[in-house]
Amino acid sequence: MRTINSAPTTDRALLKPNFEPFKRLKRGNYFHGRPDMDVYKILIDAYRLRMHDMAIFTNDNDKDSIYGGAEDGLAGFRRFLCRAKAVPRMLPSWWGDKKQAECEQLGCQEGWSSLDTPIDHVAVRQYYKDKYMDIQLRLLAEDIYGTSIGHASSKFLRNRVMSLLDGSTITMGKALRETVFRELRDLLLDKLWAKV
Repeated sequence: MRTINSAPTTDRALLKPNFEPFKRLKRGNYFHGRPDMDVYKILIDAYRLRMHDMAIFTNDNDKDSIYGGAEDGLAGFRRFLCRAKAVPRMLPSWWGDKKQAECEQLGCQEGWSSLDTPIDHVAVRQYYKDKYMDIQLRLLAEDIYGTSIGHASSKFLRNRVMSLLDGSTITMGKALRETVFRELRDLLLDKLWAKV
């Protein structure tokens, strides 16, 4: 495992800006109409951030992730993609075996999207130049796995965040960040109490 990717890097984060990402997440068409390279990067980063969050907040490491001792996390990422394909309308209509192979190949290369390098929420925000990108990635991972980090049977974060979308734009950003912070803080406290 390498050290956590730190941004900025020389490559461009996304080819096409993602307008109204939380509304697109709510509608279930987040990836639709996006360039293939953007979809690949976002899928890779949703997986990488989920593995990071699981390692930090729950000690529940997938054995085929870099946190569980795997060299590059490709096997775990393939399982993640299989789950994504099973979610109705998650992936764009052009997704298929060839596109999945291209996505996996990107994850095996050096650079930001490397599956052998961990990321955290700070690096994600810096790389994408979007202070809510880590929340978007966490919500995507919830939709793909069907559960929140540390919640075996619910999409806690999605339900909380989506309830905020009907509020004013001015207060929504602050409420989003506070909701995610509280959820992750509570997971960390649960982890610490379990060790006592």
